Amino acid sequence: MKYLLLPLSWLYALVIEARNKTFDWGIVRSESVDVPVISVGNITTGGTGKTPLVEYIVKHFQNKGKNVAVIARGYKRSSRGVVIVSDGSRVLVDANTGGDEPVQIAHKFPKAVVVVGERRVEAARVTIDRFAPDLIILDDGFQHRHLRRDLNIVVMSASKDIVGESLLPSGSKREGLKALRRADVVALSRADSSTSAGEWSNKLHPWFRGPIVMFQYVTETFCRPIHQLPVSASAIAMKPVLAFSGIGDHKGFVRSLESSGFNVRDDIRFPDHHSYTFDDMKRITSNMKVAKAEICVTTEKDSMRLLANDEIREKVLNALPVYYPRLTVEILHNADVLNTMLDRVLEGKAS
Repeated sequence: MKYLLLPLSWLYALVIEARNKTFDWGIVRSESVDVPVISVGNITTGGTGKTPLVEYIVKHFQNKGKNVAVIARGYKRSSRGVVIVSDGSRVLVDANTGGDEPVQIAHKFPKAVVVVGERRVEAARVTIDRFAPDLIILDDGFQHRHLRRDLNIVVMSASKDIVGESLLPSGSKREGLKALRRADVVALSRADSSTSAGEWSNKLHPWFRGPIVMFQYVTETFCRPIHQLPVSASAIAMKPVLAFSGIGDHKGFVRSLESSGFNVRDDIRFPDHHSYTFDDMKRITSNMKVAKAEICVTTEKDSMRLLANDEIREKVLNALPVYYPRLTVEILHNADVLNTMLDRVLEGKAS
């Protein structure tokens, strides 16, 4: 099937190339706004780990006392146009209206302004007019070139070699690797002690010669979605688990639980950004009984979508022992380089 889709990938490549040329040649111009913009994006579909890095950047600037705004598309939300997810003091919408990742960021950083909109320039202007942020972080913004950015960060998974990967729809690439020439930084997620920055630098050298940052995810704590109260991993790690998620890298999620010592008896994969139903929860409960699992573990993003369903929130989450890991980012390589580049954006020194 993959090979049958190759002609469509070639056509897709021509369309993407033509679109990029309109920006490269100045036929279509990127629009500037009155505050610095940092984009965190990728060149593949699903599961590279952008959101934790966005949260790292939010925390970096909030620790410096800055007013931070995050702008995203709000993938698979039910709303249209510009929607204020958080005004910096309270979360105004749920994941159905605002998208799971924006709502996740809004809950984790109550003082951050979070806005979604298909047209990022429009969303940025609304954000600036209403909230006067010190900077904007553009989540999943690499391909959205209408809004000019001061720093372009591309996230790639260290666990997946995409050099030989095809473009959509036969492969997972949104763009060819030469798109990395637009990037200022490549950030490798899911890195560990065996990940070599030198090897990746050599691998990407034909297309990218800038700094490479490597990071991994660290579990701060586990939480119950219904009340968000923290629970230590040691309190639940010995209990047999049913894992479920609707994310791009479900297998990676299950492996991370197993590598952390959890006994995963069964797992259920839902489509990416899946909107959970009461019947889904019945299936999960039934599979728990068959697998003799005592708890469920899902992702933080999935927990936002569970809470967006009134029936699930009111009838299931109080009784069903569902937990999610709250993740943070640990920079393993070039932390100083990344932090310096972030700070230079605010100082107006970034190219």
